[in-house]
Amino acid sequence: AADAVGDSLMEACGEEASRGGRYDTVTCLSVTKWVHLNHGDEGLLKMLRRIWFLLKEGGMLLLEPQPWRSYHRRRNMSNTTKHHYTTIQIRPENFPQTLRDNGFQVLETLTPSGNLSKGFNRAIYVCRKGALAPDATA
Repeated sequence: AADAVGDSLMEACGEEASRGGRYDTVTCLSVTKWVHLNHGDEGLLKMLRRIWFLLKEGGMLLLEPQPWRSYHRRRNMSNTTKHHYTTIQIRPENFPQTLRDNGFQVLETLTPSGNLSKGFNRAIYVCRKGALAPDATA
């Protein structure tokens, strides 16, 4: 089921991205782990490129990645997730650089305060679409 959701997300992003620059803001909350486990590093990079093309000039991306330890807990959901888990090179702690490498300016990191549910006590990266398009071959 998770793979089907990831495939649907990637297909929808592809269809919309082909129209280009339609959105002021894209939110990507609690999604990166599933794209990453089901499609590997290439799937994550493809998602970021597609989001870049979906955004209008100066558009914003709000990205909430899940921590690496949560990947470990879900790695055995399928043969696909097992495989990708062992091949992932881009770890969530390196997402700010990955975002910069893929055409985004990381403006701010929002960190939760107060007593929140343990599972949702995660940072959110506030990013702006940069002027340079990401390399489509990356």
